Order: sequence, then C-alpha cells, then structure tokens
Amino acid sequence: MNKSAAAMANIQPSASMTARPEQTRQDARPASRPDLLVGKAHGKDVAANGMVMGIAAIAWFGWAHQAEMAALQVPLAFGMAAGLALGIVCFTARRRLGGQSVHETNTKRANTVYYAAVGFEVVFAFGGAITLGKLEHPEYIIAWIMAVMGIHFLPLARLYRIRELTLTGALCIVAGAVGAITGLTGFLAPAVIAGVGGGAVLLATGIVCAARLRRAW
Repeated sequence: MNKSAAAMANIQPSASMTARPEQTRQDARPASRPDLLVGKAHGKDVAANGMVMGIAAIAWFGWAHQAEMAALQVPLAFGMAAGLALGIVCFTARRRLGGQSVHETNTKRANTVYYAAVGFEVVFAFGGAITLGKLEHPEYIIAWIMAVMGIHFLPLARLYRIRELTLTGALCIVAGAVGAITGLTGFLAPAVIAGVGGGAVLLATGIVCAARLRRAW
C-alpha cells in the first residue's frame, strides 16, 4: 500500500491535464492564414478591390435614381443592398487574411502607379463635370465619370494582377459611351445605361473577387 501511494505521488500531471479552459479555447481558434495568393494576385488586394467595387456599386446605383424611372426603383434598391453586403464580406475577408498587399511588397512602384491612376481619375472626372455643368448638360456627367473611371481601372489591373479589372474597365468605358449616345439620341437618359449598367458591372466584378476569396472564410 505504501509503495502504491508513493508511486501515485510521483506521477506528474501532463500538459493536457493542467490546460486551462481559456487556453483550450484559444488553441481551438484558427491560426492566422499565410499570404493567400489568388492566381497571381495577393489575397488582400483581391479582397480590397471587392470591397471597393461593392461601395462603388452603391454609389452608381444611387446616382442612377436621377433617371426617375419607376420601374428601376426596386432593382436599384436591391443592387445597393447587394453592394453593401459585398463590401462587408470582402472587408471581413481582408481582415482575416495574413500576408501583405502589393503596396507592402513593392511600395514605391505600387504607390506610383496607384496615385497616377487615381490622380488621372480625379482630374479628368472633376474637370469634365465642371465643363459639362458650364455647358448646361449636367445629365451627361454620370456617363463621363463612368468612362473616366473605366480608364483608370486599366493600369490598376496590371498593378494588382487582377485580370477581371481589365474587363471591368473596358465595360465601364462602353457603359459611359453608350449612356452618352442614348442621351444624345433621346432614347434613354444617360443615367440608365451609365448608372444601372455601370453599377451592375462594378457589382459583378466585386462578386467575382469575393468568389475567388472563398478559401478566406
């Protein structure tokens, strides 16, 4: 009996036996993900672009209300809600992703291309809007800015290595041009094609980005 008691006294508790409840819960949490590459793109960049597309879609669907077509009110509301949901999903995915974005791995080149593209967009968008306002044709501003935005996507597609942005840029240019043409001919207000069509292109691009990030969640 004495030998048994001594043997029991010498047994040391294992790490699993002494693990605290909070430590067990913490260990059960998923580890931070490494840098996720989606094709050749950084996962963080894909998520950020998806988030931006969702926010931009909200803005363009909202702007499309100036067409004042009753048949578009419900679809536009659904489109804005979808854009909001998309933005939240991509924002959450980006926060969960590890690794770095292209702005962190190639800072100088990335910032140069990005600010050049955004600077072009701002200067030409505002310049065109002011000009159209002075010419008393503010209804064409939405088509003009849609086309300018499409052009600025083209260098960003190469920067972020997201091939969908090239198609997005081309379709935005087409939406802006067609919107202007339908406005000039009196067939449809520019906001219908540039706003609804452009917003749909942006939303679709964001959904594609989110779908490519499905491993992130």
